[in-house]
Amino acid sequence: MPYLPVVGGSNPAVGLVPEGVPAVPMFNVALGQYAGAAGVPVGAYQYLPVNSPVVVAPAVLSPAYVAPTLLAPPPPPQFASVAQNQSPSSAIDPVWTHEVHDGKATIHLGDKYTITADEKDGTWTVRNNETGHVTKIHGDPHVDANGDGKDDFDFKKGMTLQLDDGTKITIDTADYGNGKSISSKLTITNGSNAMVVEGLGDDKDGANNLKVTQSNAGLTLDALTSDGSQTIHEQGQGWVDGAGREVDQASIDAGEEGRAPGAGSQSQYTPQPLATPSYYYYTPVFVPPPPPVSMTPVAVNQSPPPKTNPVWSHEVHDGKATIHLGDKYTITADEKDGTWTVRNNETGHVSKIHGDPHVDANGDGKDDFDFKKGMTLQLDDGTKITVDTVDYGKGKTISSKLTITNGDNAMVVEGLGDDKDGANNLKVTQSNAGQTLDQLTSDGAQTIYEQGQGWVDRSGWQVNQASIDANEQAAG
Repeated sequence: MPYLPVVGGSNPAVGLVPEGVPAVPMFNVALGQYAGAAGVPVGAYQYLPVNSPVVVAPAVLSPAYVAPTLLAPPPPPQFASVAQNQSPSSAIDPVWTHEVHDGKATIHLGDKYTITADEKDGTWTVRNNETGHVTKIHGDPHVDANGDGKDDFDFKKGMTLQLDDGTKITIDTADYGNGKSISSKLTITNGSNAMVVEGLGDDKDGANNLKVTQSNAGLTLDALTSDGSQTIHEQGQGWVDGAGREVDQASIDAGEEGRAPGAGSQSQYTPQPLATPSYYYYTPVFVPPPPPVSMTPVAVNQSPPPKTNPVWSHEVHDGKATIHLGDKYTITADEKDGTWTVRNNETGHVSKIHGDPHVDANGDGKDDFDFKKGMTLQLDDGTKITVDTVDYGKGKTISSKLTITNGDNAMVVEGLGDDKDGANNLKVTQSNAGQTLDQLTSDGAQTIYEQGQGWVDRSGWQVNQASIDANEQAAG
């Protein structure tokens, strides 16, 4: 027999009562107006089959209770896991930059630290710009731990220095002869930031080959780089070992032999035991289950994975720079004659810019057009290269500066213009401030776009000398 809805039946939206809470059906209240109507006893409600109503007494529901569950309190904040209590995603990595010239490098780890490196004698320093703490490492290697001009200890094996802000500097050494060693390589990481200094060891790892490679692959590089035989930690105007004791020659020797705090597993601090916790009572709360996956909105159920910036890196040596914009593009720059090239490693498209400035747009060895004013080149992946020029004489110009940005990635090439913007001063500054730098950098007099094996203008027309001249004239 077909039935109409039951008056007083449980409503799946509101009638479910969780365990531990008195069961008081809402229809007892909501439908109380029907009690006693038309001969129906108080407390009874009509059950309405078609054509033949009958009186049905409701089931007697006694309140049911569930003993409250005893829950332990959450752990104190100081014992929360790093992933929960110190989420790295909430912090913005500081902007790291570096310069290399004539066998010397200057590295800025944001505003807080400055590192200098000189290939001669494997000398390098770390300066905490906030506290004034200076550490100097030189020779085989001697360490002046507090900048007082006196060597405090030596080391032979690789070692890791952890700075006050968490930056790690892992030192690899090369053989220096007579049972001694010399700093050869520094791997510097913090968050996404990464620097690798190579060729630091005088002529013991190759002569005149100091280079710095910077990237935004710090997390990966840190995971792939083994810490040194021991780790020492910056503290005030000096360094301490894994137990918090001031580092001296005895502790270094012990650490290199693997028998001191700061070596291997012994570098871990032992936390204080938990205090006896208090207990709290919580009333269980009914939480509806999530909807089936099929009913979840597409935007929530099929959200694309977050887009990551490709790893950019660069090297500078003897007035020449090599820049890798991830795997897709390679840029080379030579201060001589202001020459630079852009290669699309996926398509093989090569563009060469040289001289005053001539542009070979497709790598066939023939110049397709010249330009005088600044110009912006937009690569196929959205990377922007804005060219600034300087006077070259006789009404001509030469490339002097390149500002390269895409997402957070940024490179600035300066001193490219032969001797027209200073001699022997080519440098590359890399940072993760790409979005800000792009906003602060005005596009050139015109923008051209990579397409296949050439370049087109905003209208999609192939770029030629006539279009370049027209756009430069329109720019004033």
